[in-house]
Amino acid sequence: MAAERDTVAAKKDSSDASVAMSARNVSPVLDPELNDALRTLESIVQRDVSAGEGESDPAAPGNSALSGAAGPRLGPPRAPRKRRWIAAAELFAIATVLAALLFAGRLLGPQLELRAEIGGVEAPLEGSRLCLGPRRDHATVRVLGLDASSPIESVRLVSGAHPAAPAVAGFIAIVEKDGEVVIRRSLEELPGSKVAACLEVSRAGAETAWSAPFDVAWIDESAWTLESVAIDGLGRRALDPYDAVLEIAVRGDRANLAGVRVDHDGVPFPALRDVARSHGDHNVYLLPLRSLDLACGATDLRVVVTDLAHRTAESIVTARCVSGPLTLDRVELDSTPVGGLYFVPPHDDRRLRVVASRKCDLAWTVRDETGAALMTGAAEAVGEGTYLLAGLPKLAGGKGFQGTIDVEADENAYVLHARSSSRGVAKRQLRFSCAPSSP
Repeated sequence: MAAERDTVAAKKDSSDASVAMSARNVSPVLDPELNDALRTLESIVQRDVSAGEGESDPAAPGNSALSGAAGPRLGPPRAPRKRRWIAAAELFAIATVLAALLFAGRLLGPQLELRAEIGGVEAPLEGSRLCLGPRRDHATVRVLGLDASSPIESVRLVSGAHPAAPAVAGFIAIVEKDGEVVIRRSLEELPGSKVAACLEVSRAGAETAWSAPFDVAWIDESAWTLESVAIDGLGRRALDPYDAVLEIAVRGDRANLAGVRVDHDGVPFPALRDVARSHGDHNVYLLPLRSLDLACGATDLRVVVTDLAHRTAESIVTARCVSGPLTLDRVELDSTPVGGLYFVPPHDDRRLRVVASRKCDLAWTVRDETGAALMTGAAEAVGEGTYLLAGLPKLAGGKGFQGTIDVEADENAYVLHARSSSRGVAKRQLRFSCAPSSP
């Protein structure tokens, strides 16, 4: 029984300590007035808990005679003190929640809305980042939600939305005119690249008001860099824009960037961040070139990266573009086909005439009716040409036979077809019949 009493008492003491600790942990996040109210509630709870300690307990040492006279008590002992501290803990929890709601209501009551230029458009500052830097050393912020009859007397950038909040380091706010505030860099050293802040507004004859939290950041020249602009695998080749993708690598915090775009013929095309290939401060942006409708010939692609503080970095990529897949415009022998079949006399050589749409490598193979190769030939870096098929009638030993001439043109060595190399290959086939040699 003594051990059981010790265990119950230890649990009570631990729980009472937890209640008091909760009060100490929660109260510092509130403003001073609410802290005082919460400490008052805490003292009431502690007094209520202490009052329960004097209640009779049949198992208490002072009641040992009564316990002996009544005989052994069956079942678990009554625990009035335990019920009292549970009720007190519930009361304290309810009071804490109500205080937090009151605190939130106090913040939301006089809360102000701030709007400023972010990424080229005016947007609310709540939960956003206002970026300043060498090219944009200050920003004008519109303050909404103020009573026009109470002009602004002073403003501060503070760390929280309550009167005891200290001013943030590195940035200051100045009243420009009624309803507008200028935020700029101060002479203090920045504690980091950005700070969390609220705008505190004091007005004549009105209570102080605060905005919702937002970030103020200073983006200097070292905050980000345009690392590379490339079309993978292009090298010195011409470009088929059909499946080609322009890759732009930017090193730095992407939250500071307003956008990455490609300008062509005065039209901006936004590049999108590739989530799969971007990690940490390494950001890869992609732009499919098919969307630019590039014309044949040399073209300049101007890449522009802009941050939220108006700094830009540019790079120009020049490419020689082609249009459409490679084609074989003419493939023929120097005779007239009949029904699509060329007739080759037994003693005449024939010439193969090939015209491709662009410079390419040519290859041809003469096959018999079984598909076996009898003759091959090739030419590199040509757009067109005429090639002698010497000894064609004698390939079957003077016997008459029928076969095909398979012609293939391949420009992939000269033109980049990013994802569809088959667009750089064209094929044609000629059918022929050789008459037997005379005995």
